[in-house]
Amino acid sequence: MSFVDLLKELDDVFNVKIAAYCLMSSYYHILVQTPDANLSRSMRHLNGVYTQRYKETELYVTMRGYFNEPRNVAVYLIRHLRNDTLKQVGEQFGIEKYSTVSSIVERVKYEMKADKVLKKRIQDLADKISKSQRQT
Repeated sequence: MSFVDLLKELDDVFNVKIAAYCLMSSYYHILVQTPDANLSRSMRHLNGVYTQRYKETELYVTMRGYFNEPRNVAVYLIRHLRNDTLKQVGEQFGIEKYSTVSSIVERVKYEMKADKVLKKRIQDLADKISKSQRQT
């Protein structure tokens, strides 16, 4: 079972809506909505199952220069929707240099210009996140 399968299971079992995720070498970032107000319970399940099923050697490791779409989109959305400083965004993702965050944001903008499907997916995510924030 892959990490993505585990996230799908989280949606099925706990009705958690996953907007974005980023799987790092030893941890992950996840942007979720919990319509049933069960964040604590669902995260306890995710962390427990994730820890049981995966060893450190099986975790996804990125390579420099590879377009890590989930992480990059999450970085872009946080910067775009919350207007956090580059440093603040970097801190959320364990990125020390703000210039790296800037490069990620610019890379996503470039990819969105080149890939209309990616652009639509990111716009749809941004719209859903904005809508859910207005409702809360």
